[in-house]
Formats: sequence, structure tokens, C-alpha cells
Amino acid sequence: LAPSLASHPRSGPALWLALLLFALAATAVILPMFFLGNASGHDFEFHVASWMDAAQHWRHGVFYPRWAAGANFGFGEPRFIFYPPLSWMLGAALGILLPWNVVPGAYIWLVLVLAGISMRQFARHWMSPPAALACALFYAVNPYHLLVVYYRSDFAELLACALFPLAAGHALRLGHGSLRNAILHALVFAAIWLSNAPAAVLISYSLAML
Repeated sequence: LAPSLASHPRSGPALWLALLLFALAATAVILPMFFLGNASGHDFEFHVASWMDAAQHWRHGVFYPRWAAGANFGFGEPRFIFYPPLSWMLGAALGILLPWNVVPGAYIWLVLVLAGISMRQFARHWMSPPAALACALFYAVNPYHLLVVYYRSDFAELLACALFPLAAGHALRLGHGSLRNAILHALVFAAIWLSNAPAAVLISYSLAML
């Protein structure tokens, strides 16, 4: 790789400005949901039902549920044993705090802001601060993310995609011999696998090539 891994000077857009722009961009993505309701894509019912089931388990004192009672027309299934937990835990936590009709929009908003933060952290090692911010904004609302939000509703994959730039950035710095960077890379990589398995497989191959 020709570009240097050394960070650009810390001048340029401040973190608070970046967070504000990420929040505005994420708000623009979910704005139609304020007027038209939640976008119900292919996996919408699966994810939201999982969040509701998990939240119900938490109310009964079961921190890590195994059985999704609402699945398969009420016959249930051991979904939580097999499905990675981060996305349904985040959705369930939002469901504890917010009305269910706004939880999908809140989830999408948070994950898109995370995607912007993640890409800004990655891009600032190669670009000037303004260019890194522009790159992060585009990544947060890139066409594939919009496809996932409005057509596929694969909320777990969206979370994995938001974390990928962090994993890539730490992977490219592994050769520097920093134990802290190696630990951070391991934690982000584990978080991706705990978000969505198919996306994690693709990201694993991508990191191997990097």
C-alpha cells in the first residue's frame, strides 16, 4: 500500500461536528419513516420479533434467552442459541427504552452513526480530515446500506457492515507490533462475528487479503 499509515494532523473538522453530520445523515435516511411508517423489508419481521422475544425474556429475568416463543406461528424455535446476539440485544435494549413502533428507526439511526464513526476512524489514516469526513458520510449512507434498510431489513448485517472499517483499519496496522492495536482488532473482529455470520465470513476473507 502506497499511502502512509501515519495519521494526518488532528486539524480539520472536530469530532463534535463529525458526529453532528453523521446524525443529520442518519436522520435523513430514516426521515420517510416518520411519515410512512417503518420500511418492512425481507427480514423485518424476523428481526423485530427476535427483539420483542428477547425483551420479554429480560423482563422475566432471563438475560440470555434460548427460545423464541413467537416464531413459527407460536410454535417457537431455539433461535437465540444459533443466531449471533449483538443485533437482537441492541434491538431488545432499545425496545425496553422506546415504543416498539420507533425502535427499528432508532436502531438504523444508531448503526448508521456508528458506520460514519467507524469509517472516519479508518479514513483519517490516509486522507486529510475533511476528506476523511466526506468519505465517512458517504459510507454511512452508501447505496448498499440504503438497500439493506429499505429493501432487505437485515439489521444484523447492517451492524456488521458498520464495524468493518474499524476491523480493516486495525488489520492494516497489525504489522506495527502494537499489542493494543492487536487487542482492538480482535475485539472488533469478534463483534462482527457476534453480529452476522454471513457478513463475517465475507469480512474474514477480506481481512485475509488485506
